[in-house]
Amino acid sequence: MVDRLAIVLAQTEESRVYPCVAVANTDDTRKVRTVANIEICTLGTASGLPAHHRFGQTIILTQHTPDEGESHLILDAGDGASSLLMRHGYDHRRIRSIFISHMHADHHAGLIQLLKTCMHLEKRDELIILAPAEGIPAFKAYLDASYLFEEWLGFPIRWLPLTGLVELPGGGMLRAYPNAHLSWVSQRVTEIPRLRDRTYAAESYCAVYEFAACRVVYAGNLHGPQGSDEMAPFVEPCDLLIAELAHVDPVELGRFLAGRAIGNTVVVHFHPRWDQVADAEIRERIYAGAGEGTIRGDVSLAHDGDRFPCWTVTPHEGHTWQQHLPS
Repeated sequence: MVDRLAIVLAQTEESRVYPCVAVANTDDTRKVRTVANIEICTLGTASGLPAHHRFGQTIILTQHTPDEGESHLILDAGDGASSLLMRHGYDHRRIRSIFISHMHADHHAGLIQLLKTCMHLEKRDELIILAPAEGIPAFKAYLDASYLFEEWLGFPIRWLPLTGLVELPGGGMLRAYPNAHLSWVSQRVTEIPRLRDRTYAAESYCAVYEFAACRVVYAGNLHGPQGSDEMAPFVEPCDLLIAELAHVDPVELGRFLAGRAIGNTVVVHFHPRWDQVADAEIRERIYAGAGEGTIRGDVSLAHDGDRFPCWTVTPHEGHTWQQHLPS
């Protein structure tokens, strides 16, 4: 049988690649037995309004281990997600988990087509989809409405609401933390007569992913210019922070980063107002916000297709894998 993915490999685009490094083992052999490395690729970096040079928010985290090989975790699946995976040479069949931060369309509009492509490429192993509880029935209904009945996909889907700690395939751990991005919804919907009798949970989440000694924090969408402050309770220590500039102000992001145990920061989800501002100027604003404080590691303004490794902060003093295991 011809591998259907092979027909696109010769057409993949080159990316700006930041060499990936090996991640050190933890001492806890209950969960990690092999050396691993982790890389993220910012497939889409636009805000809710795509730009000519930025697709909708889509990030892929790739985990490599000698035992498991390569596997992918998708952090939000904006419009065009499946095409972007193909464009940059990622195998849909290696996607093991998908995290949807909230129910704004720019974070999930590409999900159904992504599942359809998995079906056509004959994916067979289980796919975990972690999503707001209020959105899971809608996703299932959309699949049925698209004649993509789960029984026909050829692979099982395990739908999980964003509560508690979840162990993902390959041994990584993901925990979602609620944020206030949609805090305005409950009041605004009362202005629409037909919606006054409905209740909306207005769920929105950040995510923390850990594997081996690497800890990645994904902001998702936050609330307002100082929204990064919502991550203060869980962001440290962090090897790679994926921050956003759709709602957060660069100066306020710099203030937040100053003095924190954050290895490197990758900025995504750019509001259109930054389209006419040079990357160097945006970086200057971030560092100006830090004042006399120190921002550890690099701050990178991501473009579509950029790749970043998970650099480890050594040591994670007082931080152990066991702290994040379920009791």
